[in-house]
Amino acid sequence: MAQSHQSSSATSATEVATTTSSTTSLTPELIERAHELIEAKPEDKREDLYRQLQEKVSYGNQRDNLTNYETPYGGTCHVTSAGMAMQAAGISVPTTYKDIELGELQYEERVDAIRSIDSVGEGTNPDTWVSVIDSLGHSAAAISGTAGTHGVDFWTGVQDEHLSAGHGVWMSIRGHIVRLQECTADGIIYDDPYGERELLSTAANPDVGDSKRDRRSTGNNDDKTRDDEYSETQDGSDVANDYDSGVVDHVFSYVYYARN
Repeated sequence: MAQSHQSSSATSATEVATTTSSTTSLTPELIERAHELIEAKPEDKREDLYRQLQEKVSYGNQRDNLTNYETPYGGTCHVTSAGMAMQAAGISVPTTYKDIELGELQYEERVDAIRSIDSVGEGTNPDTWVSVIDSLGHSAAAISGTAGTHGVDFWTGVQDEHLSAGHGVWMSIRGHIVRLQECTADGIIYDDPYGERELLSTAANPDVGDSKRDRRSTGNNDDKTRDDEYSETQDGSDVANDYDSGVVDHVFSYVYYARN
């Protein structure tokens, strides 16, 4: 997980969350607090603030996850992307759940632990994460639950209805799961939890390094962060360059949103 820069006050969290020039990521707790402060703003001010807040989510790399089913070729893109969407929505995850201590786990690992504790289904099913989110007192649902291609009108609609309202959005394409960050004039910007994966290819994830479990055990788990993983792309995320021929015109299996 990329390092977050924490603030000691709610005022500082607001300043960071509403400054477009800032590249500072926020902890889930600060994003949750920022949601509360944005909701206190006049309605006509909230859209821009929520759009800026989408950029403050800490990038999650699935290869950081300490699970038996995360391999050098992938395995936990679903919970990592759903987790980033949950953070964007201002959903915090407890460090104790049903008297089970989860404090040593990362955010998305706690999300996955709750899935396991509640036995709500397999992680590859997006409705599993809907159940987890519901158990935490929040809500999630499908925007598009069937496979299909989506053009610019669909994506700008998702941005207007969900990203601009402070919802987090995650989605599936060709068996890989990513988090939607923004829709621009050129295409969509998304956080890919694996890193250098080519979404337009059906090939397996490239082997770009050892599992991050090894790096976490040595205290060096931040050497593949958003900044260096995406050194040639915009804002530390991948961008589809063309709505007509880019990733947005290829088949998506589903698009879901989470809300506080």
